[in-house]
Amino acid sequence: MLNNMASDSHSSYLYSLWSQSHQSSTDQTLLTFISAIFLVFLYLWLVKKSNNPNPPLPPGPQALPLLGNLLFLDPELHSYFAGLAQSYGPIFKLCLSNIVDVAVTSPSLAREILKDHDITFANHDVPSAGRAASYEGFNIV
Repeated sequence: MLNNMASDSHSSYLYSLWSQSHQSSTDQTLLTFISAIFLVFLYLWLVKKSNNPNPPLPPGPQALPLLGNLLFLDPELHSYFAGLAQSYGPIFKLCLSNIVDVAVTSPSLAREILKDHDITFANHDVPSAGRAASYEGFNIV
């Protein structure tokens, strides 16, 4: 009987050693797997960021998801834009819903954009709301 108890305590001690080493191995495997996944996603994010053909947008206020800056617009839009121009400079971006808009508040920059780079900004489709509001352009002189 004494021999049986010694055998049981010895086997429980061996089991505890085995379970600790096995759990440690499982933890290391899990940690390695999570680290590898994190590094893969970090690499993909950096590659996507470096291969982005679009130039960076000008600075602007932080926007809410889906709504953008619509909730923050002041009824006196000219004073709101003047405040944004003081904060972010003469050219800044606003997100109105899911549309990114660029506002230019400097006359010299507006002249350069509309005169020197007119082909870039004129080569787009007229929005259907604009066509509907102008009766397909027949009421424009």
